[in-house]
Amino acid sequence: METGQPLTFIGHQDTPGVGNIHSGATPPWMAPEEEHSSGAHPIGPSYEEFLKEKEKQKLKKLPPDRVGANFDHSSSTSAGWLPSFGRVWNNGRRWQSRHQFKTEAAARNKQQSKKMVS
Repeated sequence: METGQPLTFIGHQDTPGVGNIHSGATPPWMAPEEEHSSGAHPIGPSYEEFLKEKEKQKLKKLPPDRVGANFDHSSSTSAGWLPSFGRVWNNGRRWQSRHQFKTEAAARNKQQSKKMVS
């Protein structure tokens, strides 16, 4: 060996707080952070905000013209109130009420398209 080169130690060097989890150091996610500890606010939305957003996402998946979509839950109703079931109680065969519904829906769509054009 040459006399001018120093030898280096290869092995376990114990320096506290420095290294990785295998060498016994504290993992970075467990180390206290001085820069962010002063804020102490939670990350992300609160639980209530999360539930509201989750409910909105559920309603987005439903068709907007479904039965009861525009029902006002805050309104008060009397004991004698009965819901309107549409064509459920109509007389006649099912295909007749279906045909009637389709013609009314087509007329409704035609009126909406006229409103958008003009």
